[in-house]
Amino acid sequence: MMTRQGLQTVLVTGAAGFIGSHLVDALLRQNLRVVGLDNLSTGTKSNLATAMEHEAFTLIEGDIRDRETVEQACDKAEVVFHLAAVTKVAESLRDPQKYHDINVTGTQNVISVAVNKQVSRLVFTSSAAVYGAPAKIPIPEEIPLNPLSPYGASKVEGERLCHEVADQHNLQAPQLRCFNVYGPRQPIDNEAGVISIFLHRARQGLPLVIYGDGHQTRDFIYIEDVVEAFIRAATLDTVSTQPINLGTGTAVSIRELAEEIQDQVPSCPIDIQYEAPRTGDIYHSVARINRLQRTLDFTPRYALRNGIAKTVEF
Repeated sequence: MMTRQGLQTVLVTGAAGFIGSHLVDALLRQNLRVVGLDNLSTGTKSNLATAMEHEAFTLIEGDIRDRETVEQACDKAEVVFHLAAVTKVAESLRDPQKYHDINVTGTQNVISVAVNKQVSRLVFTSSAAVYGAPAKIPIPEEIPLNPLSPYGASKVEGERLCHEVADQHNLQAPQLRCFNVYGPRQPIDNEAGVISIFLHRARQGLPLVIYGDGHQTRDFIYIEDVVEAFIRAATLDTVSTQPINLGTGTAVSIRELAEEIQDQVPSCPIDIQYEAPRTGDIYHSVARINRLQRTLDFTPRYALRNGIAKTVEF
């Protein structure tokens, strides 16, 4: 991957999280100075063990809702990767105000500071949750958005803020709508992390629990592909201000996923167990990735089997 000429310092919010920590590691490998901002409410310093040994990395412990902290973190940054967010759908239904405060007010704070600091580009992490139960599969970016949770709604609002700043200021703000990201370091306490949950249970010899009939589909994208797309969104000379689906374009049923886990963890005898569908679960979700291929000149490289193998190895 190449970087724009002269790019030296970048800020990653949510740096200690699953995606953020992998992004930090990749940016350091490109000889960039990286500042990480994280309040460690969900991310962990252990995710940054490699980065913390690097002299070009600085971790600032703080909250994106605190403007002074964001200003400190953003000082001298030329690009901001904004990943800091709360991401649990079920929790957002119980505590919508928390999700608005962090994901909307916090994002507004980060964008405002980026404008004042004359950052050239801000890459915003959005989510397939903005679509809700889509009327069309694979999902094109231009269909009407219909989020079914405060989490999804907060990402819609974050995208709107990015569009506003792109229209009014000299700040490019591409938005990447992540589908089901998986890989090493993924926590097992988030309902979106079905692969990490399945692997955790498989290693313990516990049944893999499928809610529903197992024919529901998801679009699973490996973390290394996600990181490469993020860096491309930050470093290409020009990038679309339209939202971009970040998935593989391949639908995998949850039953197929469970069988793949069984195949790759043969040392642990594991069964598949079915339980009643969970309220609010979307049946089919797979990305149309034409815009990803066209605007970022990128097609994900990892097939599910290969990505799971690397995750198992970790």
